[in-house]
Amino acid sequence: MPTGLLTPSNLQSLTSLTACGQHITNLSGLEYATSLKSLHLPANGISDLSPLQCLNGLVQVGLYHNRISYLFAAGRAHQPDEP
Repeated sequence: MPTGLLTPSNLQSLTSLTACGQHITNLSGLEYATSLKSLHLPANGISDLSPLQCLNGLVQVGLYHNRISYLFAAGRAHQPDEP
């Protein structure tokens, strides 16, 4: 596990991240976590998921109790209230 500042090369080997209620509001930088498979960040202040858009290996996501207003799926972005 890396210590100190996280660099893009440190993030490339990250496979799982869990942080509940840690006041996270910005996911910038996670786009470098190209090996990420599991992401659980409930009860934070996250609203923008765009840094996750290219993480094709991401299979488990837990983002409940956040402020997400924009979703994307399989290359198609949409607002949560759209069909």
